[in-house]
Order: sequence, then structure tokens, then C-alpha cells
Amino acid sequence: MSEHLILSVSLNGAGHHPGAWRSPHASRAQALGGAHHRDMAQLAERGGFDMALLGYPPRGSALAPPGSAEAIRLDALSLAAALVPVTRSIGLVAAAPATYWEPFNIARAFSGLDNLSRGRAGWCVDAAWRPADLGNFKRLADIDPSTLRERTREFLDVAFALWDSWEADALVFDVANAQFTDHTKVHRIDHAGAFFKIEGPLNSPRSPQGRPLVAQTDTTPDGLDLAAATADVLIIRPPTMYGAIEMSSAARSRAMALGRSIIVLADLMPVLDVAGQHAIARLDALDILAPELSLADAALFRFFGDGVGLADLMQGWLEAGACDGFNLLPATYPDDLQAFVDTVTPELRRRGLTPGDYAGATLRERLRLAQPASRHGMAAHG
Repeated sequence: MSEHLILSVSLNGAGHHPGAWRSPHASRAQALGGAHHRDMAQLAERGGFDMALLGYPPRGSALAPPGSAEAIRLDALSLAAALVPVTRSIGLVAAAPATYWEPFNIARAFSGLDNLSRGRAGWCVDAAWRPADLGNFKRLADIDPSTLRERTREFLDVAFALWDSWEADALVFDVANAQFTDHTKVHRIDHAGAFFKIEGPLNSPRSPQGRPLVAQTDTTPDGLDLAAATADVLIIRPPTMYGAIEMSSAARSRAMALGRSIIVLADLMPVLDVAGQHAIARLDALDILAPELSLADAALFRFFGDGVGLADLMQGWLEAGACDGFNLLPATYPDDLQAFVDTVTPELRRRGLTPGDYAGATLRERLRLAQPASRHGMAAHG
């Protein structure tokens, strides 16, 4: 179990309830405005959130129905990069598809994000194969869905090797001797596998975390095996606390068998009392605006009530071993995130469940995750 309740929040436009974009306070700026995402990230940082998830839940590239706000989705990596200079401590974890990208692209992009943010970057691995995306990614037709798990594992292995291809002190910047890098500390990976053939090395120096944090979301048996072997964080979507206990236990036991540990976060949609409006009335109004929920939306665990009640629920799940923390998907922005910061954060701190200040220079340090050992025997720089 983590030393403190870990808090993550998934940032998106008007909110995660499918009716949020039609609510009275929603606006076009919430879908595309950089100022909106900046304000929400800074609010989450003031509320002590450990990390912000961008582009989560992952979606395909096919156009959504006209009545869905998912018709627009900002690129998660672009958004993460935009938030680097306007935040100081919160982790920035971007969803990016392993199915559509190449390992070199992913490794370089997230190494850059980790360097720019001074160790606050994370990659939420989207390993799905969606037939609806064939219109935009023709090469998906060459991927056998039955081999997707093996391809994703190899993709991750290659990304890890590329992140390790630079030793921590390979960038010397010796002006007097005209030596920018020590090439004896920059290594080719010469990977030749079933799906990828990549020489390396990466053209980006080793980042503050050594490797950006890796999060995964697949809770099928095969997905749990992959997460246990490669992920730092597993995000689950349990229907009940007992479902969360079962999923978390399965993930932890698999990781333990491999000599690893894994952090488990449970998805949760909070609908809180706001400015004299009771949460149940707010939820009813949102449900009227989106009467037909998708299977994914219907499966999302919802809490409606006041801040103390939500703190009780979170503490109960933590103490039962159901999870190490929560990934919040606020029903509406900014109302439900603001209500959380105003009413839940102080209560969690009063109970000693979350710290008052950010500890550690990097996201891994914040989450008490060890630095990954480099295959070339050098620790990441701090």
C-alpha cells in the first residue's frame, strides 16, 4: 500500500459526464481553450493532486457522433507540453497509442517531455486496436489483433531500451575540448524482434526519471500480466469496492511474483454539492442531458454527496486494500474539481491521508517509486 492516498485527475473539456458539455456553464473554450486546461491543472496542483491524466480515457481517431463532445479531442502530448511551463509539481501523464505509433517516436516524445518538465512525465499506454480507426491508419490492416499483446510487450521493451541508451553522464558539454557528448556512454540497442527492428540510440539524453512513469489500463488477465511486468501504475474501472479489491489483488500478486510492485488507481466520477445545489439534483440534471450512456460511462463508479462523504469512501477503499488511490473523472469542470479542492482535500489532509506539500523532485519520487535501473549500470540523474 502507498504511504499516502494517491490522487490523479483526468483533465478534459467540460467534464466527464456525457451531458457536461450541455450544462449551463459549459463553453466552447472548455473544448479547445488552453487557458481552461491551464486553470484546471493549476487548480489540481493547489489541491495536492499527484498527477494529471491527459487524453484519458483513450479514444479512437474515428469521428464521434454529433451529439458527443468526444468529437473533439486535443492531442494529449501537445497538451502536456503546453502545461509544463504553467505548472510546477504535478505529474503530467499523457495517453498515447502504441498501436499507431513507433517505439522510437514514443520514446523520443516522452523523453523530451520528461526533460522539459524536470521529471514529471508519464505515458499512459493505449494498446487498443479499433476497427473504426482503419480509415485513418491503413497500416492497422497489417496488424493481427490476436498478436497485439505480444506486439505491445515488444513495443515497451524497445522503448525501455531506447530510454536506457544514454547513460546519465553522457552529455558532457565540454566547451574547452569541443566535446558535446561522450559517445562511449551512448549505446545502440540493435533490436531485432518479431515486430520491430530498431538500431538506436535515442537522439535525446537520459531524462530525470530515467524512464517516464508508465501507466496501463487493461484489466483482462493478459493485460494484468503485461502491467505486472512493465507498468508502474494500473488504472482500473471497478463497479464496486469488492470488484476493486479483486482487481487490485490480481495485479499485485502478479507483480510480486516478478519481484515488482505496482500502484493501483481506481476510476471515480465525483458529483459534489456545489453552491447550494445538492449533488443528487446536479446528477439528475446531467443525466437528463445525456439519457443514453455508453457502456464505458455506465460502468464508471459514481459518487454523489458532500466532501466528507467522499473522503469517507476514499479512506474506506484505501484501508480495505481496494486501491492505492483514485483517478478522478469530475462530472463537470470547473465545479466538481473546485468542490473537491475546497472540501475533500482539506478533509483528507486533516485525516493524514494526503500530504500538505509536494515531496520529491520527480513524479517517481512523489509516488515513492524507485528509479529504474539502467541496463548500462548508471542511475538516472536527479
